Amino acid sequence: MDKRMLTTTRAVLVVPRSASPVRQREETLDEPEESERRPSVKLTAAAMSTVLTSVNKMQMFRQRTQAAKGNITKTTPLRRFTPLEVQHELEQILESTLKGVMYDPKHASVLTMTLSDAVKSKVKSMKFPRYRLVSLVTICSQSRQSMMMGSQCVWNSGTDTYATAVYGNASLLAVATVFAVFKD
Repeated sequence: MDKRMLTTTRAVLVVPRSASPVRQREETLDEPEESERRPSVKLTAAAMSTVLTSVNKMQMFRQRTQAAKGNITKTTPLRRFTPLEVQHELEQILESTLKGVMYDPKHASVLTMTLSDAVKSKVKSMKFPRYRLVSLVTICSQSRQSMMMGSQCVWNSGTDTYATAVYGNASLLAVATVFAVFKD
């Protein structure tokens, strides 16, 4: 006995092929034979595997581009903030800007803001996606004084980090710090 199941929007009885010709005609009108619909498509395990692999690759590419834009929630960064690389850049910025500069308390605040903006823009140009950056620069005179700096923050030790660089000459001491906090 040959029985077929039909998927339609209305209720249809499953009837044997030896049933009335009217009901058989109704079945063939609702659901065409598999070979009539797509004769060139043969679904095999290898074909399905290939299709799923390509779909998976497309989804991963889409997720990476969206994550770079910051549009989806990710718990791990695509590119980690590297403190050594940033520290090297901080040292270069401090040395190139402060070489030969004498400490002047009137100009120290302007110099601090300028350095902080330069540091932030340089680290942003290094493209660490989905990181919030906090740039902190301190300049003080080098006159046989001790200076202690400390910072405290609640963060995820797996993704969040910081980089610090120190520059000193005969008249001033500068400390630049960049905190990088990953945006979930």
